[in-house]
Amino acid sequence: MGTKKVSVAMTTYNGARFLPEQLESLEGQTRRPDELVVGDDSSTDRSVAIVEEFSRGSNIEVRIVRNPANLGFGRNFAQTLLRCTGDYIFFCDQDDWWNADKLAVCTEALDACSEPGIVTHEAWLADADLKSSGRTISQQFLASGASKSSALPYGCCIGFDAFFKHFFEPDQTYPHDTWLFYVGRLLGAIKHIDQPLILYRRHGGNATESHATSMSRTGQWQRWWSRLNGALKSEIRSEVVYQLALVGDMIAAFNRNAEATIGRFGAVRFNGAISTLTQRQSRLERRAKLLNGPRLLRPWRIMQLKRAGGYAEGSALGMLRDLLA
Repeated sequence: MGTKKVSVAMTTYNGARFLPEQLESLEGQTRRPDELVVGDDSSTDRSVAIVEEFSRGSNIEVRIVRNPANLGFGRNFAQTLLRCTGDYIFFCDQDDWWNADKLAVCTEALDACSEPGIVTHEAWLADADLKSSGRTISQQFLASGASKSSALPYGCCIGFDAFFKHFFEPDQTYPHDTWLFYVGRLLGAIKHIDQPLILYRRHGGNATESHATSMSRTGQWQRWWSRLNGALKSEIRSEVVYQLALVGDMIAAFNRNAEATIGRFGAVRFNGAISTLTQRQSRLERRAKLLNGPRLLRPWRIMQLKRAGGYAEGSALGMLRDLLA
């Protein structure tokens, strides 16, 4: 066993159907976790009892907190990881299956980092019975015409140095994995392992669904339909307000942890992160202004914003949404 203490942060909510298999895969790790910290989000099934039964038969230290009211998965994960005491922390869903060497491979990668690191890895898409589709999440992204770099990792595919707890607050509602990934990308702290280390179970009741996590083979038209369908159902002004809030909170998190971040990553990377965030904040503010301004001036302002880098490369859909909103 390594010298670093390893924590697994798991959240549960009415997961009794698949939870025993996920716990079995934790017990079977070649590098077993030192502690399993569970946040149950007011389950009405046997989820808590299943974890308690597991704790009585395992040498892994298990601590479970049952939330008196449902917090939602973002806040539940934030509070659960903040209770972890390990040097390395791994997010864990209630319904997947971890390869026996997942923690061994990931902790070795984290050990090799000269600074606090975040490791991500591939995952096999699997059905409700854990039968693999033979395709990874990244392969789905590539098949749909998206770049591999656009495949944001899911929480179950992330392990990280406990340093990054600094960037979480107990009442944070943003998706835990997206938030952590953006922090890591801003600091250049992400190391990807191009190896599937879990079976990512898709059973129809998952918290997240998209063309990239479908058990069916995907293609470019599925990706475009998924994006268009999402665009038609969403309210772009609300999205921009949400993104502005997220960027503002991330700037605040970096400033709140300036001394610690500069101490571990240096002033150049810290200032680079702040600069990137403030530029994004400025572009979002311009989007909010054009969306609330005269419709007649909108095409001209959209083109101005495009030239200023206000839209991602190839974001024709985003520009069209702003035009029609």
